[in-house]
Amino acid sequence: APPAGWSVPAPLWIAVSGLLIGFGTKIGNGCTSGHGVCGLARLSKRSFVAVGVFFAVAIVTVTLTGIV
Repeated sequence: APPAGWSVPAPLWIAVSGLLIGFGTKIGNGCTSGHGVCGLARLSKRSFVAVGVFFAVAIVTVTLTGIV
C-alpha cells in the first residue's frame, strides 16, 4: 500500500514502482540480486558500485517516507 497520507491509489503505486524497478534494472545492467550475489562474488567493480548505490537510495527512501 502507498505510504499513509499519500493520495495515490494502490494499483497506480504498484505500476509506477514496477516501472521504476524495470528502468533501474535496465540502466544498472542487472538487478539488485544479480549484482549483490553474483557480481560481488566475482569481485566486479561495477557490482560494488551498484550495490553501494542501491543501499544509499534505500536509506534515503526510508528516511524520506518513514516506512520501516
